[in-house]
Amino acid sequence: MSDDPNPVPETGIEVFKAAPRPPRRRSDRQIVREYLTEIVGKLKEGWRYEEIRQELERTVGFKGKLSTLYSYVEGMTREERQQRPAPGATPATPAGPEAPTASPTETPAPTEPPRWRVSDLGGPGYAERRRQREREEKGKKPKPTMIDMVNRRI
Repeated sequence: MSDDPNPVPETGIEVFKAAPRPPRRRSDRQIVREYLTEIVGKLKEGWRYEEIRQELERTVGFKGKLSTLYSYVEGMTREERQQRPAPGATPATPAGPEAPTASPTETPAPTEPPRWRVSDLGGPGYAERRRQREREEKGKKPKPTMIDMVNRRI
């Protein structure tokens, strides 16, 4: 008998049992996350997404489609923007004893920025202009319906 610490099994089931696990392929999402800063840099240099996809496929084994790459990059950069504080925002301070406020009627500054609304897309003052238009329409006489016009006395 030999003194080999790793003897070669002779039957099929023993070979299967002794087989090491093959290395896992990184997912496309992991690849994009790992190379995100380089991808964003290439985009700023003027590279197109298709060129970046082809280069990732050639160099690191990216298997996704163009739309997959685009959605991953857009989603990950959006996550990064949400995690970073806005420029000019005060950094968060560690929790500690609070100083008393100057006056009891003074309201504290909000800790998070206001949420965006669909009406904000119309530009500054859009919501107020819309409310004013609705108030004006309320005061007007309602338009007659087709049924009212047909049934009107002659």
